[in-house]
Amino acid sequence: MWRYFRGTIGRVLSQTGLAMDARHRGLNDIFSHEHPHSLHQPIQPLSDAPAIFSESCKVASTSSLIGKVELGENVIVSSGCTLNAIELPIRLDEGAVVSEGAVLISRKGDEKITGSVNIGKNVFVGEKSIVNGCLIDEDAFIGRGVFIGNGVMIEKGAKVLDFTLVPNGAILKADTVYGGAHAEEIRKISEEDKKEIAKRLNSARSMHKAIDDARFFIQMPANLA
Repeated sequence: MWRYFRGTIGRVLSQTGLAMDARHRGLNDIFSHEHPHSLHQPIQPLSDAPAIFSESCKVASTSSLIGKVELGENVIVSSGCTLNAIELPIRLDEGAVVSEGAVLISRKGDEKITGSVNIGKNVFVGEKSIVNGCLIDEDAFIGRGVFIGNGVMIEKGAKVLDFTLVPNGAILKADTVYGGAHAEEIRKISEEDKKEIAKRLNSARSMHKAIDDARFFIQMPANLA
C-alpha cells in the first residue's frame, strides 16, 4: 500500500513540476528577452524606450534590468540587483559599481523633485542599498544598506556611511561624510576615507574580472532595443 501511494505522489509531483516549467517557458517567451546562456531574465524592456548598454559593461545573470536603463563604459551591476526604470530612466555613468542586492527605482512624482536615477562616474553603491530618484555626482560612495529617498542630490566625492537614511529632497555636500537616521553631516572627508573608497572600488572590479570567465556576467551589446 505504501509503495502505491509513494508512486502516485511521485507521479503527481513530477507532472506538476513539468506543468510549471512549461508555464514558465511560455511566460519567458511573452514577457522577457532571455539570454541564451542564462536561466534568469536580466533584461525586461517593458517600456517603449530602448535600454542602452556599453559593450564593456557587465550585468550579473541574477540581476534584473527593467525599462530604460543606460549603462556607460565599464559599469558593473552585481548579483541580485534590480534596476527598475519603468516610469523614468536610470543612468549609470562610466565606472559605476552597483553591489550585490542593491535596488534602484525611478518613479514619477512631484515635478519639482527628480524622479529618474542618475549616477555619475566611479560611484560605488553598496550592498542591499535602496536608491530612489536622485542625482549622485561622480566619485561619491554609498555604503551598505543605505536608503536614499526621492529628489536627493549627493555632490561629488561625498561619502554616505552604512545603513544611513537619506530623506527626500536632501542635499549632501561634496567631500563630506554623512551618516545616521537623517543623514547628519559628520565631518569633511579625509585621505583615509578616499583610500578606503578606492580600495572598495578596486576590490569590486578585481573580483568581477576574476570570475568573468565563469559566465557569471552577461556581456551586453552596444545597443539593445
